[in-house]
Amino acid sequence: MMFPKVKSGIPGLDEIIGGGFTKNNLVTLSGSTGSGKTTFGVQFLVNGALHSKEPGMYLTFDEPKFSIFSNMSGFKWDLPKMEREKQVVFIEYPHMELESFIEQEGSLLELIDTLGVERVVFDSITPLAVLPQDGERRRHLQKIINTIRKWGATTIITADDMVPPDPHVPRTSCGVEAMTDGFVHLGWRLEGLQRIRTLEVMKLRGAAHKHGAHPCVIDSDGFRISGPRKTGRRV
Repeated sequence: MMFPKVKSGIPGLDEIIGGGFTKNNLVTLSGSTGSGKTTFGVQFLVNGALHSKEPGMYLTFDEPKFSIFSNMSGFKWDLPKMEREKQVVFIEYPHMELESFIEQEGSLLELIDTLGVERVVFDSITPLAVLPQDGERRRHLQKIINTIRKWGATTIITADDMVPPDPHVPRTSCGVEAMTDGFVHLGWRLEGLQRIRTLEVMKLRGAAHKHGAHPCVIDSDGFRISGPRKTGRRV
């Protein structure tokens, strides 16, 4: 059975993941500070709105909206204009309200329905990693994931890498990747004296995808795969 695909908006990525993300799936996007998570997420929404006519919503728990607009101003995206035209809306939540946003599920769902939102970026779920008990953390995570699934939108959930990193496989600091349909990791590798950005698809449930760490760049056009490796595919 073939499921509808949603274009990622990241040049070179759809060739790696079999044509795009599966529609309405939840995908964890992790990486360290500076790895490009925010750029990737905003680009996913911008290109979805401009090229696929799919309105987007950006929920930010890490930084205020004006800071995102300022940081993204070097790209060719007019985010204030897109928000005025309701192509992409930005909603701010302070860190301490990460859990309480569930209480506003009704109003958020109403906004999603009113605007016809089809893409969501949730940035970031990392504050839940500070909860002292693993069981408590997992319960809160599951509540948030269940709430997001009710929205019926293709969603990227950003998270920070585990510190110190797992030497064998990338992991997030809160374990959210175990609860989502996909897991994409943004990292770095050394080639001589140069640090190269990389993207690796760790999991993409029900979809064939190429494995390996693919080199990436962030330039004036945004995030893109600079040369996907010719490797096998996995499901």
